[in-house]
Amino acid sequence: MVKQPDVSMGSPAWKQVWPKGVWPGAIPDRVPLSVMVEMVTDIAPHESVKLDFAFPEEFEFMVGGTLGETFSYWGELAFEFADGETEVAFERGHLGMNNLLNTHLLNLSIGRIETRAAPFSRFTRRMTDADFIVSDFRAVPGAFRFRVRQQGIELWGAKSGPRGGGFEYGLGVVNGSGSANDNNSQKDFYASASYKFGGRGVLGPTTTLTALPSTEGYIDNSFSVGAFGYVGRTGADPLTEIRHNRVGVKFDAWIDRLNVFGAYVHGRDRVLAIPDLQSVNSNAYFVEANVMALPWVMGILRYDQAIGPHDFLRVKRVVPGVALMLRANIILSGEAQLFPGEGKNLYNGGDADSGGAVRLAFLF
Repeated sequence: MVKQPDVSMGSPAWKQVWPKGVWPGAIPDRVPLSVMVEMVTDIAPHESVKLDFAFPEEFEFMVGGTLGETFSYWGELAFEFADGETEVAFERGHLGMNNLLNTHLLNLSIGRIETRAAPFSRFTRRMTDADFIVSDFRAVPGAFRFRVRQQGIELWGAKSGPRGGGFEYGLGVVNGSGSANDNNSQKDFYASASYKFGGRGVLGPTTTLTALPSTEGYIDNSFSVGAFGYVGRTGADPLTEIRHNRVGVKFDAWIDRLNVFGAYVHGRDRVLAIPDLQSVNSNAYFVEANVMALPWVMGILRYDQAIGPHDFLRVKRVVPGVALMLRANIILSGEAQLFPGEGKNLYNGGDADSGGAVRLAFLF
């Protein structure tokens, strides 16, 4: 639904004389800027500070839009406040070239991206402060994890099925370091593919809409299944280099007001600085159920687990929560992170203790 038409950068007639003229293009008719603020209350019964007000915890500038019919862009700059300091993070920023050769199966993203190899997006699917464990776990110190955004090029595409659903894929080559400058000459490669059965088409409704649905727009009875893989290395020299690969599968089921989804990831890491150390294997998975009790009330329950080296990664976790959309642009959510079972839970080399958080986010 186009609410603010672009400003043309030339007469549409120039399209008829291309390539002997410049394609006109377009720009937004106003500054495409949005702001998000997150207020968080951290609850940590096992820490010296058991109740901490992070008001705010994060402040973000976001820009996004289209540059005519073919190009699009997105950028996100975050200011995070912790331990009396302000950390500036360039979360994402990329240019999109869409519908290459006039088909939705060929699109290109160039810049700092969240790769399509990530099982589920931490930006568009995650409703909790706790991240998906399949995207957040490390098998050894300094190892790869899906949540890290990358600089690179991604080719992706989608095609709706004849009765809804459809096919999606992604292929990418990225630095792999997660920073602006790579720390080695090798590049990382990844691929993902999924198919959706039933529900809305992956490219949207199959018929033209004149208005968005006003009620129960979240109901999309369907089932999706997919697979993904990632291979690469981090480190500038043999003393710091870690070679890694990840493979996994995922599913996503929608049944009326209930959404159940999850993923499994198998990892293998090799630390070159320790020649006697064989490849380290790791396994992680999660299953989450979200239910829309009301159009503005979502109940959340996640169980996840990650198992790797016994002295670095051994964790089971339950994350219950609730999210309330107080207004169209204001969300209040609360959650707990519970670590059941006997013995110490180790998560990425650190002790994992039960706690919780209450978060208020608003955008304008």
